[in-house]
Amino acid sequence: MTTSENSLKVVTMVLAAYSSSENADGPSFATFEITRALIDRCLQLEQLASEHCLSEVRISASPVWTPREVENQLRLQCGELVLDVSGAMHFTDYPKYGDFVITSETLQIDDIRRAFDTFPDGAVVRRTNTAEFKLQSEVQPRYVISRGWPHYFDQERSSDTRWMYDSETHSLVHAEILVEGEWLDMSQADKVDLLESLNENGVHTNPEDLDVEQTNSSECPFEANNQEREAASA
Repeated sequence: MTTSENSLKVVTMVLAAYSSSENADGPSFATFEITRALIDRCLQLEQLASEHCLSEVRISASPVWTPREVENQLRLQCGELVLDVSGAMHFTDYPKYGDFVITSETLQIDDIRRAFDTFPDGAVVRRTNTAEFKLQSEVQPRYVISRGWPHYFDQERSSDTRWMYDSETHSLVHAEILVEGEWLDMSQADKVDLLESLNENGVHTNPEDLDVEQTNSSECPFEANNQEREAASA
């Protein structure tokens, strides 16, 4: 890779994230882009901390905290990249209302440099429990599918749903609801309600604990079924 290509290269990293308060919701992940400029900036900050005997240096910088619903609810207002003299770094942010902090897991500058050098441009990587970096698709398949998921849209209305969830964008690719024996596309309001429930149930963090399928294929089986049904009735 040439110097100019290297300067344009981007590797996306997904870190675990959490709230400092056990009684407050927090994000599950912090996602940020590793570029050559970011690595150089972190090295400059590390040197600055060393030269001036600073315990840490903070600059304004915000990752993408997910699920996004939590970020919106907390009304985050002061994202920072925190780096100490040892080269350890993490992201932090503060809710507009509340006396707690949200933060990402900590990693070293050498970690992001190694990930940047190891993976190709456009890769999405995640650190495993053994501190290794792997492609996100190797750690967890991108898509989660349920072919039958009961959900209470209100206290009196329980319905069967089926859906396909994108764990990278934390959104529903497709969602349907069973009405009088027929699967129908779900309304936007119902999608929002279902998505909030799925995130609360850990679909984006622990899908293996749920009665769902996981795949890296972007093909939605329900859309294919609908097309076949429409063709048969034409």
